[in-house]
Amino acid sequence: DFSTGTSSAGNSGDGNVETGRASGGRAGYVHVLVGTGDSGTAGDCVIVSGQTDDVKTGGLIAITTGYSSTTTSGTFSLDTANAGVSGVSGGIHFATGTTSAGNSGILSLASGDATEGSGGNIEFLVGVGNSGDGGDVLCAAGETTAKGCSGGLVLISAGHGSSDSRSDGGNGGDVLL
Repeated sequence: DFSTGTSSAGNSGDGNVETGRASGGRAGYVHVLVGTGDSGTAGDCVIVSGQTDDVKTGGLIAITTGYSSTTTSGTFSLDTANAGVSGVSGGIHFATGTTSAGNSGILSLASGDATEGSGGNIEFLVGVGNSGDGGDVLCAAGETTAKGCSGGLVLISAGHGSSDSRSDGGNGGDVLL
């Protein structure tokens, strides 16, 4: 176990796992690996941020790839492993929590702005199968049970061609359905 002590009055201690700065070389790796077993369900790797009983926000989980001062920043890859001889590959689930008073959290997916280049693509692709129907893509706006209110909006908008050039101001993008 790796843990800090408890506290009856004040903050408990911090826990840091980090590699040192390198000059003339690459900084070291940090690996968190769960071992392989030969019986039963595989071991889990769980990350849970701090909880509070105060009227404050719960703890943040922030994952940021490395910065490069001269070239490309690091890639963030979130994948499930391939399935074995039988079964399906693991799912990926993104959801915000429920709420008893107020709005639930926002789920935002965006690529960054670009200078001297194009903004990055956002792609939703269903894999190819060779048995049965193809996989579905489902998009549904929110339902409301409130009196006199409307369900959520689904908006699909192509990009603006917002150049102010007098010879060729650019064109708006297409929407293909």
